[in-house]
Amino acid sequence: MTACADAETLALYEAALDRLPPLSCVVFLLHRVDELSYVEIAERLSIMVAAVEACIVEALLVICATVDGREHRQRPLEVIAEAEAALHERHRRACGDFSRESGGGIWRMVHSIRQIGRRRPTFETWLCNLVGR
Repeated sequence: MTACADAETLALYEAALDRLPPLSCVVFLLHRVDELSYVEIAERLSIMVAAVEACIVEALLVICATVDGREHRQRPLEVIAEAEAALHERHRRACGDFSRESGGGIWRMVHSIRQIGRRRPTFETWLCNLVGR
């Protein structure tokens, strides 16, 4: 394989990862890059092992389709949807905690001014921070 082919293949893999939903992407990277087991990933994210397995399957299907130049229709899997819903709820609560840090009245305004550069994390950022990526 030439360096050009390697670069093309890498670009295809990166494009495939960009097409993945956040949870499936994070789970895939934790397994393939960080070499965590399904159980370790499930414990770290507080989701079921079945959700981890489903995310890996989804990631592999998208990657294969992208590398092969095929279109992939993502099928919503109930177990992934449940895990994502639970994680979105944790994210919402974390953002609520973020908002409540500021207190009340004039102190809220002062705190808000201090926090101008500090924004609520997006779900993807929060999820990556949760797993230490």
